[in-house]
Amino acid sequence: MGLVSNVLDWILGPLPAKIILLGLDNAGKTTILYKIKQGQVINTIPTDGFNVNINTVTHKSVNFTVYDIGGQDSNRDLWYNYYEEVEAVVYVVDSSDKNRMEESKLLLESILRHELLYNCTLLVLNNKDDRLGTCSNEEVASQLGLNQFNDRDLTIQSTCALRGEGVWEGLDWLAKNIKKKKKRQLF
Repeated sequence: MGLVSNVLDWILGPLPAKIILLGLDNAGKTTILYKIKQGQVINTIPTDGFNVNINTVTHKSVNFTVYDIGGQDSNRDLWYNYYEEVEAVVYVVDSSDKNRMEESKLLLESILRHELLYNCTLLVLNNKDDRLGTCSNEEVASQLGLNQFNDRDLTIQSTCALRGEGVWEGLDWLAKNIKKKKKRQLF
């Protein structure tokens, strides 16, 4: 399938994919986006008010349109306005913020149960794993109840947005899964 896949990539060009970058405030969403987009860490401050940061990133023959939406509680009721035609949810978790894991779980459940996101691919980025006492991927998966979503393509990836560790591996997985899903739709 490698040769056929490469030929299809060449003929079709980069495949478009709309993804949303969500999670609690201060999880590292914007830092991850800038690391992907610009290859460097940009000093960010927590989003104040409602903000949507839209960027386009091409990676592994997928042209991602990324919607980075502020994670404050007051903004979450507006997120659904961006769910139309979303192919993947990238959910960022602060693995050092154990006190908010239950809140993060409830938020993720409400996102994934929305009818427009029912078939979306899910990439969970377990961010800030460079800090002492953080939760492992297995702990985060358990605390978020990811096993209840085994009917969809999903994975969890440890990351350190500040150093870029794990971010590219997560994006590689996402690109591979989106290409696989789109190619199934072609045939």
